[in-house]
Amino acid sequence: MAKKPNPLIPIDAEQALLGLVLLAPEELDNCDLRPEHFSTVQHQRIYHWVQQVRMSGVPVDVITVAEAAERGGDLLLIGGLSYLHELATSGPVRKGVSGWVRIIRDAAKSRLAVDIATKLQVDIQEPDAIAAAITALMGLDRDQEAWELSIRDGLTAAYRDLEAAYNLQGKIPGVTTGFRKLDAATGGWLPGDLTIIQARPAMGKTALMLAMAKAAADSGAPIGIISGEQPAAQLSARLLSMGSGVALHSIRAGQLDDDEWRRITSSMRRTVDLPVRIYDRSAPSLETVASQVRKWARSGARVVFVDYLQRMTYPQAPNRREEVSAIARGLKTLARDTDLAVVALAQSVRDVDTRNNKRPTLADIAESSDCEREADHVLSLYRDEIAERDSRDTGTAELIMLKNRHGDTGVMRIAFNAAHVRFADLAWPNHLPV
Repeated sequence: MAKKPNPLIPIDAEQALLGLVLLAPEELDNCDLRPEHFSTVQHQRIYHWVQQVRMSGVPVDVITVAEAAERGGDLLLIGGLSYLHELATSGPVRKGVSGWVRIIRDAAKSRLAVDIATKLQVDIQEPDAIAAAITALMGLDRDQEAWELSIRDGLTAAYRDLEAAYNLQGKIPGVTTGFRKLDAATGGWLPGDLTIIQARPAMGKTALMLAMAKAAADSGAPIGIISGEQPAAQLSARLLSMGSGVALHSIRAGQLDDDEWRRITSSMRRTVDLPVRIYDRSAPSLETVASQVRKWARSGARVVFVDYLQRMTYPQAPNRREEVSAIARGLKTLARDTDLAVVALAQSVRDVDTRNNKRPTLADIAESSDCEREADHVLSLYRDEIAERDSRDTGTAELIMLKNRHGDTGVMRIAFNAAHVRFADLAWPNHLPV
């Protein structure tokens, strides 16, 4: 009796599709598939190398794919030249891949559904595992056609945005950043944008983020904060200090006089109803963050702040540099898919401290070589009084726009109050061209 095919592992369909694209690589244009749709690592890597060869501009055939796989250390994993030749010569002869694509996609979704069911039974106490499976299933279920637009559609959307901006009569189109010059440079926090703000430790990244978050919430925009480093209580204490003018160390120590208690109480009344949500799981995974952000997006959030990028995890990556890069790509994808602005803090590399000019550059985001490519804006936060022991430049900071996909770069000087750990606009003109 012939063995019944396993619908979750459609080997025949995968072999047929791979054989056809090796012979007719133009059919890749009709393959709404990613490597992870395939059921075996062998087929995943073959499809990956076919895509890579096609994108490089080299003609796709058995030889060029084998050579690319060999350079990438995958030749044995994919079965060598002999298996590629078998795929290209033994598959059914037919035109079109739509039927095989549907079979492969359906099987991939079914495998993930089984995975979710298994996790619900076995790992019910592990929300990260469940969130990861659900996020992956949502990603696989996206059809390419849903993102395909005609030029008429694109122009209509662009005109609609232009008309909306014109009707603002000088107001920024996005959510305020809390800093006038930054609002002018970016238009505020805009849907789909990823902004990365990097700095060395002790420069005040979290304080800057909270100033921006509070300004956004004060304007009425619902926001979310992913805090992988500090618990919600500590962030809330900082917000109370910012709103009351009471020194943060006094709040932490509980050493308050009657006037300070009054100011704290008043600040709490003003702050308690702000549209702010905080998720403070330590070192959250990208999948967990994505699940939480989608939940906030459905509730009307407009901006999400992440503190900080290198505190997040993505265990699937082969090494730390690729992990951080994958996290940045994931945050950019999340911003686009949810139509939210995402603002992520990041650590700068230690080498910055050894240079004469200790202002971080685009290449200084720690543990990653290409985070800056994913971001729409990259800023550096720099305080000379922290970087240089003999600095006379106290009470101010530089917010350096290193990359601005939609405008100019430059340096904005802002004020910093150390007692209240608070950033604010300076009272005088503060833009210095780079």
